[in-house]
Amino acid sequence: MAQTHHSATRNGARPVLADEVGCSPGTIRYQRRIRGIPPFSDHQADNTYEWSERQDAVLGTMADVAVAELLGVSEGMVRVRRKALGIPPLKEPLDPTPVVPHLGKTHDTVLAKRFSLSQGTVMKWRRARGIPPEA
Repeated sequence: MAQTHHSATRNGARPVLADEVGCSPGTIRYQRRIRGIPPFSDHQADNTYEWSERQDAVLGTMADVAVAELLGVSEGMVRVRRKALGIPPLKEPLDPTPVVPHLGKTHDTVLAKRFSLSQGTVMKWRRARGIPPEA
């Protein structure tokens, strides 16, 4: 894998480097970690992102991934901001029923985006059912 100091983002929130090199975002994170390359965010890189009161008001009212999509920022930025303000994450019981038929047939990242879930939630549901990842 070529060393890259940042990944491009799609809609300001979704990594595309994994798509470009044909691997999972987890592989990109691992490769960054072992090479000492920090995660990249356009807003984090230049510290220009300013949160408005209206944006802060959305935090904790829906899943971080949905807030990120709505605001056009990364899920990590939403999580960091929500935690900094002491806002707990939304704890709604999630229904895996609509996702289950797609597990192992569609990449976890794609399902997460399609159903406004975190990739970790999709992966947890897939693994709990003994379904291998999409090849």
